[in-house]
Amino acid sequence: MRALRLNRTRMMRWGIAGGVLLAALLLLLGCQGDRFFIQNSLFLTGFILIAVVQFRLALWSGLFNLLIYGYSQIIVSFKSANEADEEARVSFFEYNRTLQRTVLWEPGLLGAGYWVISWAIRALT
Repeated sequence: MRALRLNRTRMMRWGIAGGVLLAALLLLLGCQGDRFFIQNSLFLTGFILIAVVQFRLALWSGLFNLLIYGYSQIIVSFKSANEADEEARVSFFEYNRTLQRTVLWEPGLLGAGYWVISWAIRALT
């Protein structure tokens, strides 16, 4: 795995997405009259952003590769039965070797920041 490199544009995009999510949660939880709606909104925003990183880590580790490969080969077998195209079929090892795997660390850092702010506010109140 390569060294942790952060992309500034991805950080901005995830920051905007986190801000929109935070605003939606603030409106949703604020309308319900929740006493800790600010802390809960920050915590849920951080949780969702960290869940994105965990899902990307699962994809990076190859957890779903066999499932995706099997599904795509079933589709290819239906198409190739009509066209007699054997070149479309590849082995799992060839399929796995050609995958581009990236992990997005930016949402995790932003999510951790939301969690820290949430816990700090909760500790002060």
